[in-house]
Amino acid sequence: MKEPTALEKLAGSGLTQSGLTALAASLGTPLAALLPVLAETLAAGRHRKRVEEELDKINTILSAHRHRLNTLTDPQYKLMNEIVLAILQNTEDEKVKYLRRAVAAGLECTEINHTIAAQVSRALRDMTAGELAFAVENVHKTIIIGPVSNGDGANEKIVDRYSDEMVYVSGLLGLGVLSPAGSTFDDAGRYVFPRFCETLKRLIAE
Repeated sequence: MKEPTALEKLAGSGLTQSGLTALAASLGTPLAALLPVLAETLAAGRHRKRVEEELDKINTILSAHRHRLNTLTDPQYKLMNEIVLAILQNTEDEKVKYLRRAVAAGLECTEINHTIAAQVSRALRDMTAGELAFAVENVHKTIIIGPVSNGDGANEKIVDRYSDEMVYVSGLLGLGVLSPAGSTFDDAGRYVFPRFCETLKRLIAE
């Protein structure tokens, strides 16, 4: 028989809320768990508080939708697990809002398949709050790295290479969330979001 994962042990145990939080924080910050001096920092304290508050809110959301839990598909279940793991590792206050929305919306996303669930999960884990906001706002647009003298139509978004937004574009390119629009000379400097970002937007947009 396959041994249960750490998360399955966590979910199935009879720990108190404080014990659950302590273990969750430890799982989310292995470096702090290995280095007591790091675990004693103010940043570690803020992280533990953030994790505790978010796990409590996620638990409230799931408890309010118990009728949905037993009908979760395997891809939905994977998505939920990955969102919880993302919460354990997240240090951005703004990003937890997206993760919380993804849990609530994920309960309704019955058509999601394993591939999309994996892609969305990686995005939620690795993207910053700023990158997520940029993706939601521009998911259906072609991103053009400028400056350029034309473009910026309804389906285009020009990003000056020296602007603050270019930080988001660079990050999304590095994560593979933005990909080249094509292989011709005319497509140089033009990028598009892959299809899974439509599901990502549906999960986290207000």
